[in-house]
Amino acid sequence: MISIFPVMTRIRTISTDEILVEYTGSIYDLVSKLGYLDRGYYKNYPAEDDLWWDTTAAFDESQRLVKRLSEKAPSGYTFGGHIQQPQCLGYWPNKLKVSNK
Repeated sequence: MISIFPVMTRIRTISTDEILVEYTGSIYDLVSKLGYLDRGYYKNYPAEDDLWWDTTAAFDESQRLVKRLSEKAPSGYTFGGHIQQPQCLGYWPNKLKVSNK
């Protein structure tokens, strides 16, 4: 098996408090997609070019959604950025093993 991840010398515990998530899309896309994951439908947010997206309220909404998704994580998983690719948000095992075979 070939792994695309560099070899890790130990099992790492993922903590969303320790990972800086660098999402490369717009905050509109981020909040819309996180909201969909949380609710199962797209909420009617302001238009993407609305000035609301430049406010702290939009950022707070993204943080609230990440927190809610973290709270909904199945046992043994956490929601956040991948430990080696923090722009990839999702549910990840609390302990990741990387094979170098």
